[in-house]
Amino acid sequence: MLKFYLFVISLTGCLSGFAQQNAVNKKYSDTEIQQKTSAIKGTYQFQVWNQKMRYYFTTETLILIEDLRQENSDTTVKLNPMTDVFIPSRKKINAPNFKSLPEFHYK
Repeated sequence: MLKFYLFVISLTGCLSGFAQQNAVNKKYSDTEIQQKTSAIKGTYQFQVWNQKMRYYFTTETLILIEDLRQENSDTTVKLNPMTDVFIPSRKKINAPNFKSLPEFHYK
């Protein structure tokens, strides 16, 4: 019986993480990908909670980052259960004293 409960708990956690990931993933058509601007390296930072984990991202992820970027406030978005992305505001990245961010930060 204990094995059954552990199975249900782990399945619930997996499905919860999958639902969160799909809430952020937006699909773009080929035309949209060609027309949209993607985020430039150094203007976002993936924050990963497991040093052994590697996050591979697509052009769609960089477009999503730029779409979520706000004019005056920084944003942090959960991409999956182990990875967030920090997106500084347009005002901050256009400031003359802005320093490029490392692409990955492991916590």
